[in-house]
Amino acid sequence: MICMKNVLIIGFSSRNIVKSANNAGYNVYSIDSFCDFDCKYYSQSTRIIDLGDKTKSCIFQEIHELTKSFNVEFDFAILGAGFEHIDFSEFSVPVLNNKYDVLEKVSNKLNLSKELSKLNIPHPKIYCPYDIEECVFPLIAKPILGGGGTFNQKLEDLEDYYKFKDYLEVSCGKLTDFILQDFVEGVPASVSLISAGSKSVPLSINEQLIGIEWLGSYAYTYCGNITPLKNFYSKQMEKIAANISNELNLFGSNGVDFILTKNGPIVIEVNARFQGSLDTVELATNLNLFNAHVNSFRSILPSVNPLNSSYAGKAVAYAVKDFVVTDSIFETILGENSSDIPNKGDFICTGDPITSIIKAGFSRHEVLQSLWTSSKTIYNSINTSGEVK
Repeated sequence: MICMKNVLIIGFSSRNIVKSANNAGYNVYSIDSFCDFDCKYYSQSTRIIDLGDKTKSCIFQEIHELTKSFNVEFDFAILGAGFEHIDFSEFSVPVLNNKYDVLEKVSNKLNLSKELSKLNIPHPKIYCPYDIEECVFPLIAKPILGGGGTFNQKLEDLEDYYKFKDYLEVSCGKLTDFILQDFVEGVPASVSLISAGSKSVPLSINEQLIGIEWLGSYAYTYCGNITPLKNFYSKQMEKIAANISNELNLFGSNGVDFILTKNGPIVIEVNARFQGSLDTVELATNLNLFNAHVNSFRSILPSVNPLNSSYAGKAVAYAVKDFVVTDSIFETILGENSSDIPNKGDFICTGDPITSIIKAGFSRHEVLQSLWTSSKTIYNSINTSGEVK
């Protein structure tokens, strides 16, 4: 068997995959939109890419050029979030990800709804944004493509709908880029699993932290995870996630997002690539997800110890004001066991992620309290810095 050593990670924010690959013993090179301090630490070399409003072909060409600039012979590449909608079938490096046609099915919310309907899996009803007379409020407007929740908007009634429509027109957005979906009340959660075509292994059930006020986030923005989430529907969620994975012939690290309602779990999204929960899943299970991802393409699946009782949490802190990362802010973030660490001198805009706080403990309460305490320390450092704008 050929020993694969040099790996290229491409993602909007790729630090968690880069770290996992580094821990697995690979020589890691990365292309992402932040090139955070710790991403550079775990990489042999990094390149930054600004996605902006570029076309798919322009992004692909830029990645091709950046890849050549490393002057390295790569054994394979792995794509993270942000690149699901670009076809890498003609890329110069072998890619260990789900195939493009599969990604088109699951990352497009309209296409995913059709697939879930075929499988008789409960999911929110989707409406055409122009057939408003057929809608039943409340609704949630979501981009057809992309996740993270930043652009999600709850619509309570027709007045909210027309306000949202007007906002899109003013901001040069398109209503056709959004779907309207039944608003589902409940607990946000996810199942992380490793897939190998017609078989898969659920690794963990994760609580999702969404729109957390003390993390400076918007209403439906992803703010992190706590792993594991123990609940009455655990076995049902694992079965549903595995069924989706097996039927769609997924490979590697995948995740299925749910809302846990009083009537049971409802599937919201499928993330057919590494997820933001990677950090907490690895901490809670003692598995290296990068190795598990690579091995799945050889039809090798990991074994999971169901008795593992440790808890892990990740909290993404967002900027509530514009500021520059001073020496003191940098040292504070570094001292709070954070990841996705900004570089000294970086300018952070309001609403942008500052850092990800990672904690472990023996209970959900202990982990959540530790995340909260560290977030307050970081925000206090930002507020007292002379460089706040």
